[in-house]
Amino acid sequence: MRSPLALRHNLRLELLAADGTLLEERRLHNTLCTAGKRTLLATSGPLTLNSYPYICIGTGTTPEDVADTGLQAELVRASGALTNPTPDTWQVQHTFPAGTGTGMITEYALDSAAIGSGAILARKVDSGLDKAADKSLRVTWTATIP
Repeated sequence: MRSPLALRHNLRLELLAADGTLLEERRLHNTLCTAGKRTLLATSGPLTLNSYPYICIGTGTTPEDVADTGLQAELVRASGALTNPTPDTWQVQHTFPAGTGTGMITEYALDSAAIGSGAILARKVDSGLDKAADKSLRVTWTATIP
C-alpha cells in the first residue's frame, strides 16, 4: 500500500491597528508552486521547508497558478520566524510593521531568496487588505500533516 506525502499548506492574515488590536483576520488556502516543489526535490542540497523563510507581499491581482515563480507586483519581503508549534506542524511568521509595505495588499508568496525571486513555494491572491501606514500586517504560513 502506498502512502502519499500530503501536507496542508495554509495562510493566515491578520491586519492590526497601531495599538495591536485585531482589525481583520483571514484564513486562506494557497497554491503550491511547481518551482518550489522542484527545489525541495533537488539532490544538490539538503533543502527543507526551512529553506523558505521569506514572506513576500504585493499588490498584483493575477490569480495564482502552479507555474508562478514570483509575485506580480511585490512591495516588500522579509525573513519570518520559523517554528514547529507541534510535531506535525511547521510555521513561518512575520509582522510587517506600520509604514512598511503599505497599500492594498492583494498577493502573498513564500520564497527561498532574500532578494528577487528564488523559487517560490506558495502564492495566494486575495481581494485585498488595506494596510494603511499606521497598520501592521501579520502573515503566517503553516504546513501540517493531515
